[in-house]
Amino acid sequence: MARGQALAEQFCSSCHGMGPTGASSFPDAPNFRGMRFDYNAMSYQRSLANWHLGRVGMPPAEISLEQMADIGAYVSSLKTSGRR
Repeated sequence: MARGQALAEQFCSSCHGMGPTGASSFPDAPNFRGMRFDYNAMSYQRSLANWHLGRVGMPPAEISLEQMADIGAYVSSLKTSGRR
């Protein structure tokens, strides 16, 4: 999970709230602590794939499928671990 967390901090934290408090920088960007209740692992993968393909309103990023899987696993782990 550490690799997914590091990648999320690198690629996602400028827009999405990642910490235990505080809001996302952009109103339409959900914070990760809220996403853990609204999505499952497949939803994360689909969202990240759409991001990779430029189909969503997120800035493009050079990211591999493996890195997307790591980010998805990290965010999904927040749901099962109870972390906030």
